[in-house]
Amino acid sequence: MLSFPGTVLSLKQSTEPTQVHTFFNTSFGGALECERAIFKGVADFYALKCGDNAIFTLAEFQSEAGVANFTRASVDGGLLCMGTTFKGEVVFYNAAVGILTLNDKSHFAQKKLDLRELTFKRFDGNLELAARFGKAQAPDKFSRDPYLQAEKYYQEIGEDHKAREIYYEGHIANRRNAKEQGKWSRGQNVLDWLWKWLTRYGVSLQRLLLIALVFIIVGTVLFQPNYNLDRVKGSITVDNDGNDQPLPRWHDGVAEDLPWQDDLGYWGYKFTYSLDQFLPLVNLHVDEKWVPNDQLIHWWAAIHAIVGWLIVPLLIAALAGIIRK
Repeated sequence: MLSFPGTVLSLKQSTEPTQVHTFFNTSFGGALECERAIFKGVADFYALKCGDNAIFTLAEFQSEAGVANFTRASVDGGLLCMGTTFKGEVVFYNAAVGILTLNDKSHFAQKKLDLRELTFKRFDGNLELAARFGKAQAPDKFSRDPYLQAEKYYQEIGEDHKAREIYYEGHIANRRNAKEQGKWSRGQNVLDWLWKWLTRYGVSLQRLLLIALVFIIVGTVLFQPNYNLDRVKGSITVDNDGNDQPLPRWHDGVAEDLPWQDDLGYWGYKFTYSLDQFLPLVNLHVDEKWVPNDQLIHWWAAIHAIVGWLIVPLLIAALAGIIRK
């Protein structure tokens, strides 16, 4: 291992036609300055240890067949790749960086980036750059690690919205890679699509809430006690002494030509029945008192309950995920 304590190595504006630049297992106590440097072949930074910044601003890695190898590299400061161009393969496998810095002019060749086990404490760049960085990965070496690192960083600085967005982008990239590589079965693909469409991978409740609301409202309209629902025998409410409790007037027949107070109570009861049918493991003791007398209503009641069993657990899981994030 070559060690240069406190040394600043500068390759600024270097354009030497060397085909191999090697810093294999080299340690610098100071910075590595490669601003505007041109690398025409292999650039080997394997196990590089840099005590300060590694500056590659406006540097060019020109070889499409060459490799910029940062495997196991450790940069205590920032890895500055502002305006840096990588035309060939870039390997950051198991690299550790203090601050990863990119800008709109940073260019990585598509499908030639290895980001497995890359870690960084801070990310200096916007959400779009973070997503673009992850998308440049080689399909056979895909990893969610860069997305998870960015998500962790945004959480630590209180940018929860950005953390959820990069979390979602990571799942989208993982889904895209799995489909391209044929990694998933049809069942896995369907389940993942449902989780994506319904909850955006657990970061949004809007579609689940909308589905639940639509079913409860439709059920409120369709379920009509004393019309298409018959009262279950023995379900009359009694008080503590065993006497029949007085019931609203609509219990004696269809809610027609009733005072608005009774009509409102009727619709409230219909809503409660619909809600009771929809919620699993929650008993409001309403749906058990009525039974459908119409085949279509019977089928709708079954569908209503099944959707509730599917949607409510997903809502709880998604809500738990959002709270955790």
